[in-house]
Amino acid sequence: MIKMLNKKTLSQFSSDIYFLLESGFSIIKTMDILSRQKSYKRLRKVFEDIGNSLKSGNNPYNSFSKYKSYFPFEFINSIKLGDDSNNLKESFKNLSQYYEEEYARSKSLKDSLAYPKMVFIMGIGVVIFLINFILPKFTETLSSLGGDMPGITKFFLNSNIFFKRYYILILIFTVLLIAAGIKFSEKIKYNPVTDYIKMKFPFIKNYYIKLQTYKYCESMLLMLSSGFNVYNSMRDSIEMSKNIYFKKTLEEVTDNINSGSGITEAFQNSRVFEDKFIELISLGEESSNLNFVIKKACFLYGREIKNLNKRVISIVEPSLILILAFIVSMIILSIMLPLFSIMDAIGGV
Repeated sequence: MIKMLNKKTLSQFSSDIYFLLESGFSIIKTMDILSRQKSYKRLRKVFEDIGNSLKSGNNPYNSFSKYKSYFPFEFINSIKLGDDSNNLKESFKNLSQYYEEEYARSKSLKDSLAYPKMVFIMGIGVVIFLINFILPKFTETLSSLGGDMPGITKFFLNSNIFFKRYYILILIFTVLLIAAGIKFSEKIKYNPVTDYIKMKFPFIKNYYIKLQTYKYCESMLLMLSSGFNVYNSMRDSIEMSKNIYFKKTLEEVTDNINSGSGITEAFQNSRVFEDKFIELISLGEESSNLNFVIKKACFLYGREIKNLNKRVISIVEPSLILILAFIVSMIILSIMLPLFSIMDAIGGV
């Protein structure tokens, strides 16, 4: 079963459709061409079905709407506007740029975590090598000379024996634990309790609200670029958030605007958004240029998120190194102590 398409695929798909439409192909011919591309092999059936729906007389919006489990809300919504305004090509151009930026942001974070992961894996490899091959040699020599092993050496040696004896059970337990952890994380991902913690917990509240604000602005910018007016962009961008408390806040903002409140006043009364964001909205409302302000907010919050990610990684990386250094130093100590005992035993002979 194909799940929601990732940002990379959505960016490539939107870009390919835009290129073909720009080249003069109809949307029906475009879907036919893409269904035969090797890069979309696993989506062939979906594309063929969308193409058949278009050939039957259905419009692009209805044809793509059948696959809401594959395409995100903003994707379907943008197609609807492009279909209504007879400017489908522009919608796919905007979608391509939007998902390309989203993919670049997530890829940048993954790339930043690559080095800490490599350090951690190499450190574990060094630990396993020392415990399995170096430590036993010294303990065997010490035992043959009749020396006593230090407590720390016995601990690592017994741990090694335990893992070797029950490695199958340990492996099964680890796999089950990981599977249970993944299932549990999926269960609580959009849970009201975890949503509340994200919005209220002091250590992550600041980052999470910035991230949600950035995604909201980015979604609004996509809607505005596609031709939506400000109010509809704000209303339809609510769906981008999976956090029930943040979504409820956005719904209250749009309800207040719909009831006659000013845009700045509605955001201010929410008591969630930062003063910086409120000031930007105020400037945009006064100058009647909210499009530019939302674009500016996207840039500022995108930069802040990137800097915060770098800061977190700059803390995680040395922390991992320190933890591994401590473990390795303990193992080296468990090797050196028997070595000193061996030297003492040889000296006493």
